[in-house]
Amino acid sequence: MASTTPDAVTTPAAERRVRRVVERRISGFDETTTWDHPTFRLGGQIFAVLHDRGLLLRCTTAEATEYLRDDRFTPAPYWGRFGWVCIDIGTVDDAELAQLVSDAAGRITRRGRR
Repeated sequence: MASTTPDAVTTPAAERRVRRVVERRISGFDETTTWDHPTFRLGGQIFAVLHDRGLLLRCTTAEATEYLRDDRFTPAPYWGRFGWVCIDIGTVDDAELAQLVSDAAGRITRRGRR
């Protein structure tokens, strides 16, 4: 199993896996590079970021509290105080990854796109 330490590194294979899941699950998304990291957006709003430490996911602070009870999640670098979480991509299977990505994107659609 992959490491969940802050030093975990996202591999090119893990990045391809995330892209494949996003392409299959999220219609109308855009991928751009922001702050030197690939970001996934809906209506201009970021729902996920491929980071050196894993996949950063948008969630509410209440949801983050729930996620952080699971040792695989850590507060996202820089954005953790806003409720974002980070997961080492190697610790989840494709089904769970798809659900996490769908949930993160759904938070934008529930709030409304710009």
